[in-house]
Amino acid sequence: MLRALSAVAVGALALAAVPASATDAPTLLEECAVPSGATVLTTKGVSRPEAAPATPTSFGAARSFVVDLSGSPVGTRGDVLATLTWGVPVNDYDLRATLSSGEVLDSQNLQPVDEAVEEIGLGRLGHCSTFTVQVRNWTAPVVTDVPQLELTSRAVLPKA
Repeated sequence: MLRALSAVAVGALALAAVPASATDAPTLLEECAVPSGATVLTTKGVSRPEAAPATPTSFGAARSFVVDLSGSPVGTRGDVLATLTWGVPVNDYDLRATLSSGEVLDSQNLQPVDEAVEEIGLGRLGHCSTFTVQVRNWTAPVVTDVPQLELTSRAVLPKA
C-alpha cells in the first residue's frame, strides 16, 4: 500500500511518495535529464520571487520547469498547481502556463476586485514532463511590487 504526501511553500513545487512498508518493493523512477536553464521541480519544492515586466499588458520571460519524481514508483504523476501572489492589491497580474504538448493555460482574475492571486491547475503531469510559466503585467501601477510564484505538486501514485 502506498500513500501520497504533499508539501507546499510559497514559490514552491513539491512532490512526495512514500511506500507503506519496506516489503513493498516497487520499481522506482530515475532522475530526469534537465534542459539548460530549466528549474527542477522535486519533492523538496522550489520557491522564487518572479520579476514581472514593467510594461502593462506584456509578459515576462517564460520560466521552464521539469517535474522530477525520481525515487517514486513507476507510474507516479505530479498533480501540479501554479499560484502567483503579490502584496499590492491594486496591481493586476495574470499567470500563463504552457505544457510541453503546447496547451496554454491562463489565469486572469480581475484585481483589485478579486484577491491578489492567480492560480492555474496544470493537471497530472508525468515524470520528466516540462512546462513553462509566465507572469503578465496586466495593469500594475506599483512596479516595485514583486510577485511570488508558488508551484506545488501532490504525488499521485499508480493504483495497486
